[in-house]
Order: sequence, then structure tokens, then C-alpha cells
Amino acid sequence: MKVPIILLATLSLLLGSSLYPTRAETASTPLILTIGSGDSEPYLDADLWSFDADSGTLNLLTHDGHTDDGVISPDGQYIAYQSLAKEILPFFDNGGGVAGVLSTNIELLDLSTGKSAEIASQPQGYTPFKGDDRDLSEGYTHSDPVWSPDSTALAWTERGFSFGERLVEYDLKGQKSTILATYPPDDVAPAIPLWGAVGIALPIVSPHEGGFLFRVYDRGGKVLMSLPRRQFDDFPYRWLNSGDKHMLMTGSLAQGSEAPHFSEFPAGTPVEDVGKVELYNATAPDGISLREGSCERGSACQWTMWQGGHKLTEFQTTFNEPATSNESMWLAISPDGTEAAYIDNNGLVMVNGGKVQPITLPKSSRIEALNWGTLAWRTDKN
Repeated sequence: MKVPIILLATLSLLLGSSLYPTRAETASTPLILTIGSGDSEPYLDADLWSFDADSGTLNLLTHDGHTDDGVISPDGQYIAYQSLAKEILPFFDNGGGVAGVLSTNIELLDLSTGKSAEIASQPQGYTPFKGDDRDLSEGYTHSDPVWSPDSTALAWTERGFSFGERLVEYDLKGQKSTILATYPPDDVAPAIPLWGAVGIALPIVSPHEGGFLFRVYDRGGKVLMSLPRRQFDDFPYRWLNSGDKHMLMTGSLAQGSEAPHFSEFPAGTPVEDVGKVELYNATAPDGISLREGSCERGSACQWTMWQGGHKLTEFQTTFNEPATSNESMWLAISPDGTEAAYIDNNGLVMVNGGKVQPITLPKSSRIEALNWGTLAWRTDKN
């Protein structure tokens, strides 16, 4: 609102399989759009839709008008998303407003059945409206959820007045949430965790360890790596893959910014020369990739599309470099690695076969976010 080699086998058991689904297993995964119908802020008039890139058809997935930022699982079977807490809906539906961070829930949509289930909600007895007073301080606010690489679990952060902020993991099979870590709140909104092949990375505050840190946790809550951070200059934060190596990339790639830092997992050793950095869909590593070119803070970004070492095309996005770790809010690559999509002035643009094509949607539509599976960053230097 981002272990020595001998232990990697053990890490895979703790984290779930580090292998993403294959291209064939995710071929039918739809592009998920968060679409609003007016000029309101997110949550107040938005729902999730699926978009079929071949037929150009839209299909409504949610119906409450208070959803935000759907994130599809790597295997394409589920969508996790935030929604406004039901306890505050009556006030918003009557045209009211509340200052401060909103109380939100997390829901899980099964694409095979079209049914949603609430997996993170408000504390029992939560009453935000007491007479004429409006108080959200007793409610819980959640970050966007993120998926494990094997689609068996979700992670998010949760903020509450009584405990500060905590990292939560939700196991789909057991339908159970586990608190992995608790720490003081840092920013206005809960930090978004980043789940990579070797762990869950998260910026936290630890007064007893020098203040601002990046930590990497396993699924049991064990700390695998801890790094100092520069508070504001380490955003966005991403996992970066380089062959068998994994690095935490912190800081902006935009021109005019301080150069990003690269720290190798698990020792935290700085890496100076990482080569060219590119974005791809984790289920199609041999598909297209995107490289960020000229991208100055406060202006548009230039991107180039590559495959097999060959440049296919280039395009310009009107959004700035994202301030969080998850580019999938503005930019997406298909699970089969053949095309990309991005938001341009609240509209949808597809990039396929070297062609950049704006997509016509109903005039009242306002695309707030999109997601087409798990994006990952890598370097060409192994």
C-alpha cells in the first residue's frame, strides 16, 4: 500500500518444492485484472476479472465491489486477494469515509468452482463504529498475499494495535495459519513479503539489532539470513536468480537513483557485478524476458523484450518503477512465456510476437492491477 550448498536439500523440504509448475501445466492460466468502474480509490468499486487474450473476452470473478490486487497461484488454480473488512462495508456503502489505513481481509478464490473463502479476517468482536465515533485501530490490516513457488501456501503480513506487525503463513491443504514472526510496525502499511525459491524475504524493524533489517525466513519461522537496510533506499526489493545462486536485490534500477545492492544468499556477501538483469515468468524460463532500460524516477520506463538472446521489440510504460517488490501489479508475462501485458493510462496493452497492441475495454473500466502468474528476476551472468 516489499546456507551452504549442502543444506539446500533441507531447505527444499522446509519451504516446499523450489520448482515452479511447468509451462504445460499452466497453459490455461488466465490474465487476472482488477477493474474499477469509476474514479473511486481501490477497494471502493473494484472487482476481479479474468481476460482471455485469445478471444478478448472478460469474465467477472468477484461480485462485492470491494476487492484489490488478485494474485494467481503459480499452478493457475487459485487467486488470493484482499477485500475490505465486512465490518466497515455498511459505512462505505452509505457514502461515508474513514481516515487512516483500512481494515482488510484476505480471500482465496478457487477458479475451478468460482467460490471464495475467507482465510484472514478481523478479530472476534471487532466493532469499528461506536455511536458517532469511527475507530479502525482495533482492526487488522493485511498486506497483499504472496504464493509459495509450489502453490501449497500463502504468506502475508498482518498489522494490529495489540501486537504490532507479524508474518503469517497459510497452508492450503491444512487450511491453517501460522505466525512465523512478530515485530514492530515500520511503514504506514504492512510490508509485502517476497517468497522466492529459498525463503520468504521481508523488511522489518528490530530495535535490539540496529533498527532496519531485511530478514529471510523458512516456513517454520527460522531466520535464514539477516541484512541491514538503508530504510528508504532499499526499495523495491526482489529475489534475483543467477544459475544456482540466489541474491536479494534491494534498491531501484531507475536512473538517478543510488545503485541497487546485491546480497548473495545465505551469507549476505555483497555481489558487485551481476550482469544484465531481466524479468521473466517463473513457469517459462525459456520464454520471453523483459529488460528495463531508460527509467527515470517520476517519468515513463522503456522496456525491451528478449528471447534466446535476441531482441524482439521495445515498448514504453507510463507508470513509474513500482515502489513495492511486486511488478505484477502493473506488468505481467504469460505463464507460457509468449506474451506480456501492462497497464497504460488505466487501459490494457498486450505485447505479442513483437507487436504492441492496445486492448479496447468498456469505457467505464479502470484497470488498477493485473497478474498473470509468478514473475521472477534473473541475471545472464552465471
